[in-house]
Amino acid sequence: MKNLAPLVLLLAFLVGCSTTWEDTNGKLLVTTAQSVDSVMKGWATYVVILDPPESQQNRVKAAYQKYQTAFEASRKAYNVAATTKDQSVFERTSAALRASSKDLIALVQSFNPQIK
Repeated sequence: MKNLAPLVLLLAFLVGCSTTWEDTNGKLLVTTAQSVDSVMKGWATYVVILDPPESQQNRVKAAYQKYQTAFEASRKAYNVAATTKDQSVFERTSAALRASSKDLIALVQSFNPQIK
């Protein structure tokens, strides 16, 4: 989670200097990272305070790893698409990113309904 802060700042800077496609999809990466980071901070607090079963923690860990893989693929595809103007790979990876972040957030919320 801590390693996302520099990436988010870099993407925010790039979004400020980008075209419409780059702006829209750069914002997708930034807002997704911010949303997941916020939920994971809440999850970390939940774990410290309530010590949920290891099975729950493992499920969240696996979902977070899946999200991280999807995010990294989308970030790389974004850079390629911005350079080559071929957006097809980014479209596929961003769909996986949206799905994995949605699944992760829903999973965390299912264990702790107070996290919104």
